[in-house]
Amino acid sequence: MFSISQTQEQIKSYFNEVAYGSEAMEGLNYNKITKWDKDIKMYLDGYYTSQDLITVKNLITELNTLTNKIKITIVKSKSEANSIVYFGDFNTFNSKHLYNQSPYIDCYGCCFVYGSSQPNIISEVKIFIRTGIPYLDKKHAIIEEIAQSLGLA
Repeated sequence: MFSISQTQEQIKSYFNEVAYGSEAMEGLNYNKITKWDKDIKMYLDGYYTSQDLITVKNLITELNTLTNKIKITIVKSKSEANSIVYFGDFNTFNSKHLYNQSPYIDCYGCCFVYGSSQPNIISEVKIFIRTGIPYLDKKHAIIEEIAQSLGLA
């Protein structure tokens, strides 16, 4: 959280860390922000609870109030989606959505961002949320991974 005592340079440094950095690729800096240039159509898959659905819907509502150029909606068909959020175990997510291209990842959630032919434009994301973990940890993972899917890696 920022306070009045922070300098403009500290604020700029934190923005650059969030906007250009990546927790998966520490130390790398990019010179452009990665972002969407079209609406996000999110498909929920796997074993999510009604509380998980409420968390996702509330987050989407909040994000839609903050963005002017794109809107996020939940779609009923995987074929309509450019964003998939899978709730379950990683091995099933990997075989169903990544087609066994990724090694096993032991985490509460992760986000795979795919680019388009245009530099720094996101065309597709696949998000994994582990089930069977405490609800607050899962809620945090939902919020973090969806936020990261917007380009804030």
